[in-house]
Amino acid sequence: MYLGIEGAGTTEMAQRVHVYRNYFSDQSFSGANAGEPIRLGVSPRALSSAHAVVEFNLFERANGDPEAISVKSSDNTIRYNTIRNSLAELCCAMATEIGSMVITFSMGQTVSVFTAMTMRWWTTM
Repeated sequence: MYLGIEGAGTTEMAQRVHVYRNYFSDQSFSGANAGEPIRLGVSPRALSSAHAVVEFNLFERANGDPEAISVKSSDNTIRYNTIRNSLAELCCAMATEIGSMVITFSMGQTVSVFTAMTMRWWTTM
């Protein structure tokens, strides 16, 4: 993992972190888990609001984990990130509410844009 964002204690999240215009490249990881370039929280923090913004980041050959951006906290904005020539993707399996999401995926020469506003997930913990 390149960037892990958590908070004080076991359930709180750091507030209003802005991950802006970074280049993540040529990442590999031989472990079983935690090889993602960005992780916003961990399972016990999934219900905690972080109000983080992750935008305008470029991921190339991010092959260390199936997740390029792993969102395990709530009330975050993920937008305008590009994932190219990578096996990784965006994962929001633990988040309870995402403020907004605009993601550009570019796999080789194919470019797809996924847009969603106010996405909600529920998890049983």
